[in-house]
Amino acid sequence: MSSSEVDLNAADTFFIKVLCDDDSDDSDGDSNPHYWHAFAAWEIVRTGLGDVNVLYFIDKSSKYFTHLREILHLLDRQDLSKLYGMVVKHYEAKPIAGAGMMLWGDLHVLFESVEGGSSVEVWADQKDWVVRSWRLFPFSGVHVLETFSGTVLYMFADTPYPLSASTMKKMLKHKLEVEITGIGNDMTHAEQLIAFIKNRLAACLPSA
Repeated sequence: MSSSEVDLNAADTFFIKVLCDDDSDDSDGDSNPHYWHAFAAWEIVRTGLGDVNVLYFIDKSSKYFTHLREILHLLDRQDLSKLYGMVVKHYEAKPIAGAGMMLWGDLHVLFESVEGGSSVEVWADQKDWVVRSWRLFPFSGVHVLETFSGTVLYMFADTPYPLSASTMKKMLKHKLEVEITGIGNDMTHAEQLIAFIKNRLAACLPSA
């Protein structure tokens, strides 16, 4: 496989696109910086528009959401692990459906589809993937890959997942999107992820 389409010697910043507020595609319009509050509980709530997920925090605030990416600026890695445990326990004795199914599936990919893990079927047919977006959420340490076919993959930035060399090339060519909030070292986290992906891609390529 040739690396001519991606210059792995280019600076890490070359593969990063900094998002402004106008560039953000957050579906809930909630793109302003957020300060962390301890995550306390999760439940499914029935509304007139169907079931939705709700997070509760110890400061008495709450967050309604449908997609996992809507809360990645609110939860750190430990919170995500706690949430996954709650979701798994909740569905131990009942069928998974609706908003709960979507959340369970996204968390299952995040935690259980690392190399050698379960849920690897979501990584099939990568040759057909066309990258729609690739975005990093620095607070949670999660990057999200979305394809035009609707596939959405959640990955921890420091964890190897079954990404093919072709997919990693597509990701780098698309560039990593990151919103700089001014809280923490967002750009540093983005550069670290780029370096991680570049190193993994280089390891897949035949020696010169």
